[in-house]
Amino acid sequence: VNKIIKKLETLFTPKIKLWSKLEYLDANSLESSKSILAGLKKENIVLFEKFLKATKHLLQISNEDIFGNKKDKKIKSSRNNKIDKIYKDRLKTLHNEILDYLSFANANINSADLKSIDSQKNTTKKIYSYLKEIRKISKDIEESSSQNSHIKDEYKYLREIFFICLKEIENISSNNFDDIDKIFKAKTLKQKLNSLDNLTNQRVEKLIHETKIDAKQSTKLIKDSSFAMIILQEIIRISLFLYVKEPILIEEDEDEN
Repeated sequence: VNKIIKKLETLFTPKIKLWSKLEYLDANSLESSKSILAGLKKENIVLFEKFLKATKHLLQISNEDIFGNKKDKKIKSSRNNKIDKIYKDRLKTLHNEILDYLSFANANINSADLKSIDSQKNTTKKIYSYLKEIRKISKDIEESSSQNSHIKDEYKYLREIFFICLKEIENISSNNFDDIDKIFKAKTLKQKLNSLDNLTNQRVEKLIHETKIDAKQSTKLIKDSSFAMIILQEIIRISLFLYVKEPILIEEDEDEN
């Protein structure tokens, strides 16, 4: 027992204060697979909420946007880029510490809980990997500021789609709704994303028809937009996985579609 405690003390030494310290996985969690699973889900919720915050900063979505006072976003300052890096490093640290804990706790996991823990572990990895993808999208949006006004407007529109989606995901993650309401909101949001995706393609086709952009530009616009939609759909799935208390309801809903 003493060896385990010493190992955990070194494991949980925060590399970055406030963010990196695991809150729900500790020596007490090793008592059973169930306690490891419960702690892991809570840690993933913390990681996901930090991910949402980092995403909003990357895309320069602020409280002003949330309350409708939207302004054109200027190219990021070096200070903002440094803050983006801090978010990334902190998220990476928390991601790594969760995985380190699971590697150490593996011997305490029984076969009955292995599948559920593996699902949560995969979610840990996905959350961090999606931050990397959001960084690419953020770079595309920022680089569009130096292109013609039509391309710039399309990337601004893509940013608006992120704003709509992230705001609704934050609603889903709140405790103001029951499981059925959360699933309904997620389904509605997915349908809205599909509609927005179709609308984006129509807008791009119109720009080509009016010779306001060329084929190369249209291909990149459609590719970037489609990629963003895939990422957003995956983020919605993660929000349901983490915030719906009864997984069977998600499975039943998926079976109906």
